Amino acid sequence: MKKLHPYCLMVFIYCCALTSYAQNLTEFDEDQIKRRATLRIQEFEELLQLISDPTRSRGAIDRYIQSSYSRKDSLFNQVFYDDKVIIEDDITPLDLTKNDIEVSALTVPTYLNNFKLQYQKYYEKTIFFTELELSDIHKEGFIYVIASYNSEFKGKNSAYKNHQYKPIRRNATLRAEYDLEKDRWQVWIAGVNYDRDMLHSPVNGTTQAVEKVKEEVTIISTVDTKEKEDTKATSEIATLPSLEFTTALPAKVKKGKNIALSWNASVENATVTLYQGQTMIKEIRQDLSGQQWNWKVQQKPGKDYMIKLYEPKTRKQVASQPFQVKPRIPVVLKVGLPLIIAGAVYYFTKPEPGPGPDPVPESNTIEVTPELPNP
Repeated sequence: MKKLHPYCLMVFIYCCALTSYAQNLTEFDEDQIKRRATLRIQEFEELLQLISDPTRSRGAIDRYIQSSYSRKDSLFNQVFYDDKVIIEDDITPLDLTKNDIEVSALTVPTYLNNFKLQYQKYYEKTIFFTELELSDIHKEGFIYVIASYNSEFKGKNSAYKNHQYKPIRRNATLRAEYDLEKDRWQVWIAGVNYDRDMLHSPVNGTTQAVEKVKEEVTIISTVDTKEKEDTKATSEIATLPSLEFTTALPAKVKKGKNIALSWNASVENATVTLYQGQTMIKEIRQDLSGQQWNWKVQQKPGKDYMIKLYEPKTRKQVASQPFQVKPRIPVVLKVGLPLIIAGAVYYFTKPEPGPGPDPVPESNTIEVTPELPNP
């Protein structure tokens, strides 16, 4: 019997592990997938906002775009599975009230570059993804979840300045894969399209949206007691107070220092994320529960840092005020102290000056009295 090559054995084990995860997803796995799916939708929103920011250079915007679908550049997190992901065009204004509307299917690079060229630049925030809903986890060829959300562009298309965008419902398919090396689930957007059920096409003098509402009313009227209780619980969650920090971060934080953070309501399985400007740097804490947490600042010195706290269960989040991370030792001391030490070392170790020429003794000095001339 032939022995398996070590590389083949590793591939076999990896495939078995993936198959196992695909067949037996635990509650923790599903929660992690949904939490990361939510973060990806938020990052998609942030990406569009960065592309439409007039303070960003063209080079930086191009790097944001490439980073979003490629692992070659780490300026922005990889949001999309690869550069072949298809996004239905919502940049070019469409009349959604017409039947059989033709929607362009664009690859990620084309869509993002079209957005860069067509969507006007604004200093204020104009991109909003709201009312996010996640489906159950699906396992058909690969593991994925569907994210449904409202997309609203409050800016304008540079070629259609008289057109005002309207909020639309979008569906994003998010693909999940288990990363054995990092021991966690990775999730990327694998496609974005219009929610066909919410397109306002005329149907017998009404609209599909109206028919959708009627259908939902019928379903609600026939739910059993348990479903009513679930609806009541969801309503109670919706009426919870907004999440707010009760301790403010100082404007300047020294690296290595412990910062006590607290907020107004207890959270469950929340995520704490570090941002610099609009760019997400990293997740600094996962599965956080309670109303407080001590953070030891290990980030490199810099400006415009911000902490975001997000709770997937209620979809509530809060962001801190921007702050600056300072080095442990001030720059003046880092530069000046070595110079002072070097000067002191030189002063105490410099060689003594050598002896000079011997002075002429006074006793050897001969005084000469000038003689008077003879008359």
